[in-house]
Amino acid sequence: MNESCLSSAEDDGPAAVVPASRLVDGGTPIDVPGSDVDTRESLVNDRPRGPVGAIQIPMEMITCLHGIMIDIDPHLLRADALPDGALESPAALYDLAVRAWLARHPVFAKAEVRSTGRGLHVLLWIEPAVEFSDPGERDRWAAVVKIVQSILPSDPHAPGITALTRPLGSTNSKTGRPVEVLKSGTSVKPAEAIDLANEIAAHPFRIASQLLVGKHTATCPVCRKPGSRLGVMDRAGRCYGSCGKVSLGMLLGSFMLCSANGMEVANHEEK
Repeated sequence: MNESCLSSAEDDGPAAVVPASRLVDGGTPIDVPGSDVDTRESLVNDRPRGPVGAIQIPMEMITCLHGIMIDIDPHLLRADALPDGALESPAALYDLAVRAWLARHPVFAKAEVRSTGRGLHVLLWIEPAVEFSDPGERDRWAAVVKIVQSILPSDPHAPGITALTRPLGSTNSKTGRPVEVLKSGTSVKPAEAIDLANEIAAHPFRIASQLLVGKHTATCPVCRKPGSRLGVMDRAGRCYGSCGKVSLGMLLGSFMLCSANGMEVANHEEK
């Protein structure tokens, strides 16, 4: 096994995720010299940490994967789709909305959540890290990452397998706020990540509805008209009110100022 992908995970259950600043041995991120302002942390290979230009690599250079990052940007979310005050701070967004979204699925419930000083990074850490034996396996995992990212109202322009998070203790220059953990996480096994992607691919609308509105909802989240009701199926929904058929893009778009994110997942509906 490539030493850069060594893992301390045990076979008898998920390991607790250790903050990057405390990782040792094979899991130690490599620090690139520079300021802690706007530094980034990679989720691939040796998990280097430093300025974007120093650690960002193309997909072709990735040999192993340590985690999946979902970027939830409050500036892309609709205030009227969230509880009052949810967009006042990253902590408020997590406490009033994202906490419930993640808790509604057993795999997402294991995620670590970081305040980036401006928004949220939802991190599913994978133990043991996935070492790619060939480009085909890397491409398959790149698809897994994109599917998992696309089921929540997240940044439609965020990278997939090449995504970077912000390391704990660094500072976001846009806000002057530090990066901090809002929710600690436990790691998931590679099979759990694959099963999650397969579940989303087979039942995209049902999973998105479960996460965002729960299994039972009296009002359609798209039109929000009194007396409307959302019927949930695997790949689409039906509003018994004024919307008629509700696509996955419409559901995700009801939480966002743009619906581009939903278009990525909407492809599942047409296959």
